[in-house]
Amino acid sequence: MELTQIKTVHNEKTGKANYVTGLYPYVDFLGLANRTGRDLQRNEKAYLIYLQLDQFIEIRDVLGVNQAEQLLNIVRQRLQMTVSKIGMACHNDDGFFSLFLLDKLLKQPIHKFMEELTQALNLSTNAYNQGIYITCSYGICTFPDHGKTVEDCLEKAKVALTQENKILIRDLKIEYNNKMTQKMKENFLTEMSLRKGLEQEQFELYYQPQVDSVTGKLIGLEGLIRWHHPEEGVKMPGSFLELAESTGLIFPIGEWVIEQAFNQLENWKKQGEDTLTISINISSRHFLAPSFQPFLERCLQKYDVKAEQLIIEITEDVAIEDLEVAKKRILALRTYGFQISIDDFGTGFSAFHYLQHFPVQEIKIDRQFIQDITQNEVSMRIAKSIIDLANMLKLKVVCEGVETAEQCEILQQIGTPILQGYYFSKPMRYQDVCHWWEETKNVAYPSDKK
Repeated sequence: MELTQIKTVHNEKTGKANYVTGLYPYVDFLGLANRTGRDLQRNEKAYLIYLQLDQFIEIRDVLGVNQAEQLLNIVRQRLQMTVSKIGMACHNDDGFFSLFLLDKLLKQPIHKFMEELTQALNLSTNAYNQGIYITCSYGICTFPDHGKTVEDCLEKAKVALTQENKILIRDLKIEYNNKMTQKMKENFLTEMSLRKGLEQEQFELYYQPQVDSVTGKLIGLEGLIRWHHPEEGVKMPGSFLELAESTGLIFPIGEWVIEQAFNQLENWKKQGEDTLTISINISSRHFLAPSFQPFLERCLQKYDVKAEQLIIEITEDVAIEDLEVAKKRILALRTYGFQISIDDFGTGFSAFHYLQHFPVQEIKIDRQFIQDITQNEVSMRIAKSIIDLANMLKLKVVCEGVETAEQCEILQQIGTPILQGYYFSKPMRYQDVCHWWEETKNVAYPSDKK
């Protein structure tokens, strides 16, 4: 029997519907899907999808059951519109759904279809005087390639979705306290504000100069993100990037930073300056993502900028995530001409091990070795050892966190080639860079004026 016939017969016999979503009850869904699966011809296949509404629990706990059920009803309507002609769906529990889709009825590859479906299910509503957004995640499994029954494939789709959490979180034993509810609410509202901030272009890239320690000449800048929150003012990255990492917002935020850097480099080229570099910080999760390299390739095609003008700063923990993938990614980016820098160098347990395996072009000595370099000979010797090693390996070295003339002078004496810090300038808006540049052209460092 065809899918529509199977569903029609079932509906005439039962007339059942989930009380919240109107979709098939779970048991009926399994029966219908298994019957449809058994009727598949040789070489035909179906897909089992385990889908979750990412912020559903927080919406229910923070906004209340009524608001959560309203969102579920919207999901039901959109799933019915999208799935009914090519398969079936059911509401499992809370924000979880199961989908059964027939490949022969799909007019496009399954991953393309799911991308469009999740976009259609990305919802927004209003509460707490701001937009509330909800996104989707899913796991997918192919029937009968990966399982003989619908139940088996659905469990494997669930495993696909939850595997990362199983790896990262084990044996948690946490006692509840009242601060947890408040923290959950704060994180939830901050996530919603971040999403709104991206939509309304509330972010800005500030720039901190990097200067040649011998000539004092500006040779590059580091791009540092700032969030112009409409109520809380300018927010530093430390106040929101950790949450962005955990919610997946680090990807669109990271792409925004990359595009801003390309755009600024192109603007400076139009003004006759095409030698400056911009360094940007990229999270390990974003750097290792499959979408990272293609996005950089698109930016190279879009902007009239040389790849070597963009320095991508990663931290040592990228190797902890996946050493082999990191090495391949660095090598691939170097073929385009991008420069790779290890940020906060010297803080990890295996910093020098990474130099052996990572084909990078630059290291940035962590500011903790610079802060007391005028009083602590050990810090000075560590910094000099790193600089000497980098010189042997033909790597560029940047010392960040330079705040005084004394620090600048010592770093010059031990051979640091590039310096960065408040001693030269705090991070500034791009409109102020040219003014600062003009003012400091003839300044010799160390300078009493600083």
